[in-house]
Amino acid sequence: MVADNYGVHEGTSRRLPHLAERIASVRGAPIVSFGSVTLLVRDVEGEPRRAMEADETLYLRPTRSATPRQSLVVGEHDFPDVVLEVDHTTDVRPGKLLLYEAWGVPELWVIVPPEGASARRPAGVTIHLLRDGRYRSMPASGAFPGWTVAEIFDAMTEPTPSVATCRVLERVGRALGAREGTGPADDPLSRVLLAEGRAEGRAEELAAAVESLLRVRGLAFTPALSRATESLCDVPRDAVMAAAYACTDEADFWHRLGLPAR
Repeated sequence: MVADNYGVHEGTSRRLPHLAERIASVRGAPIVSFGSVTLLVRDVEGEPRRAMEADETLYLRPTRSATPRQSLVVGEHDFPDVVLEVDHTTDVRPGKLLLYEAWGVPELWVIVPPEGASARRPAGVTIHLLRDGRYRSMPASGAFPGWTVAEIFDAMTEPTPSVATCRVLERVGRALGAREGTGPADDPLSRVLLAEGRAEGRAEELAAAVESLLRVRGLAFTPALSRATESLCDVPRDAVMAAAYACTDEADFWHRLGLPAR
């Protein structure tokens, strides 16, 4: 039974980094997860002592933060922008929440997954934002603008992200990017995909233009022409259109471009 609870506990918390990664790709700047981090405090002799362990930690600006390597020493490392606690079998409020508040952790999420819900602790997400040194329960995240408790709960408890959740992640990522002047083109992977999409779209548009011109000129062409859009990706538009104006048939069109007939 303990192993089952542990699996649910870890599975819930580990969903957050994957969601944050999708937001980061739209935002155009990295979000780093340090996972389950041990928080240490120094005793009167200056020795670090274990205080507790966070279930998940997110840094939205890792390059500007003093991030932990293995453990987070209170007062020496920057706190994460978001700390997640999965409340599966025990209520975190009597102990952990008060410590997080006293230390000044800016945003704490507490999720009670469906498997751990009870009459006393219903399933859901609670967002605690630090305001004037005290936690206030808020309907949406401060770190992730506009991401509501209901949307976070849905995203954290779905087996795989739904279409609705993906739209929410895109919205939040774009809001973060607008706040910081970044976007998908600033993310290396998104930049490659955007470039590929533009190239593919350009080639499809060229193929359609060639077909239209050949049709007007009364020249026959096969369906292979529209399926050969990848061949036009690296050919200048002027050269493609010149070949379409001058060719005598489809085979001659490809010959004039120096490409094999399709």
